[in-house]
Amino acid sequence: MPTPSFNIQSGSVSGTWPSKGGTFYWYNPTSSPVVLTNCGNFCTQDSYTVPAANSPSNGYLQVTLLTMPNANPYAFTDPAWNAPGMPHLQAPTMPDAEDDADTETDADREVA
Repeated sequence: MPTPSFNIQSGSVSGTWPSKGGTFYWYNPTSSPVVLTNCGNFCTQDSYTVPAANSPSNGYLQVTLLTMPNANPYAFTDPAWNAPGMPHLQAPTMPDAEDDADTETDADREVA
């Protein structure tokens, strides 16, 4: 097993993490290749295709860290945040009752 390595399924790290500019291995224990994106803030490439565990590389892919990672706030993005169909917090769209008193009907005031 090449070290240091980062298991992309469990998040566990094997070996000692390298310093800036050093190398490590992504490890994919699954039976399908995995594409990792948004890595360009800390690695030399923005995306990586990590081979499956049953590939000739046994699921390992060597990666080089940047010598100057981007540590600024909000430097990382998560495309899952804008995934369609996912719930997101939104501002209420209903007007205040005081502002809408003129359009209130008997059905609005009726209590079950």
